[in-house]
Amino acid sequence: MNLTRTTSTYTTLAAAVAITLTLSGCGSNAPKKKEYAAPQQLCGVAVTKDLVEPILPPGKKIEMKESGNVGSVECEVFIDGKPVMEARLEWFQGDQTVVGISRSEWKSIIEDTNADQTFGYSDRGGSILVKCPNPSLAHRKSMRFFGTIVLYDEMKRNKSDVKALVTAYGKEASKAEECGGRK
Repeated sequence: MNLTRTTSTYTTLAAAVAITLTLSGCGSNAPKKKEYAAPQQLCGVAVTKDLVEPILPPGKKIEMKESGNVGSVECEVFIDGKPVMEARLEWFQGDQTVVGISRSEWKSIIEDTNADQTFGYSDRGGSILVKCPNPSLAHRKSMRFFGTIVLYDEMKRNKSDVKALVTAYGKEASKAEECGGRK
């Protein structure tokens, strides 16, 4: 028996198997598509799945957890157990802007803002001042209500997709119970 020829045959066979597994995708556990349905609401605020789908990464299972305290509500979105997005609705005192909010908590999400800094976004998320003329609590009439989307994972997103989601989230949040809307 020729040991060199046998070793060479095994090496060639092992390389062929590795290439086949790589090309077929069998060597990877990471899902390449979304096997879950995109949410149609975040923190009780209606969103269309067409706006949420391009923001979320591929995966098998989606899970949402809601929490909050006085003046805020937070909804975390998990894909396959990993946090990928957070939606927030929060009241702030005075003349707070999205730049002020981003400096205090989410330094990396605001790149582009409008002139009065009531809307800002990037490919990592955004914040918007929610029009809320009839807050559910009278003392909040002097406060500002913001909707924020924060994206945690490393997936690259189109800034225009993020902008569209944040804009729609802010518009729908103005109909929320916090603003005297539906319960």
